[in-house]
Amino acid sequence: MLTYQTRHSSHLDTIVAAGLAYCHSLRHFKCGDTETGNGASLTNASISRLAAACPNLTHVSLEASTCLTDSSLLALVTKCPDLQYIEISGNDKVSGNVEGPALEELRQDASLGKKLQKLRLTDQCLYAEKFSKMLKSLSAKRKKLAIEVGQVHERGIGVNTWLGGKKKSGYQALGGPGGFSQYGGF
Repeated sequence: MLTYQTRHSSHLDTIVAAGLAYCHSLRHFKCGDTETGNGASLTNASISRLAAACPNLTHVSLEASTCLTDSSLLALVTKCPDLQYIEISGNDKVSGNVEGPALEELRQDASLGKKLQKLRLTDQCLYAEKFSKMLKSLSAKRKKLAIEVGQVHERGIGVNTWLGGKKKSGYQALGGPGGFSQYGGF
């Protein structure tokens, strides 16, 4: 597993420049940190280059990636066919920019993200009433895909899980001195 606490896309280019053998061996990638805001300057172009260079990724977590859009999500599901987990989060101060077109693509094209088991999109602009219909539709089409959406705030978490076309759960948790790590690694 490779973990970066970075703000800059140039670090991703360093990974890409490491060569085919290294990139093709990479399975887990985590970048950013919601508490520090590291990840805020990652770009769609750098995520697209990473996805193209590392097609064997199975787990991608992009935290505090407030500049990423649907383009990054599409690049990952298009170029990394073995992906099982994708997380793209904003943070409690600045929302991310995933707005939903990538979810419609996932719903329409069964060849994208065939192995995807969990999609976690928190602190995005998308959490609105119109977005709920899109989530329900995608979830109904991909019955085994768990889709987690919601907001993380300074003192609480509100996340809903969609599975099989239904909203399965929603919860609130209060952070304390230990932060959110005591509530499942947030």
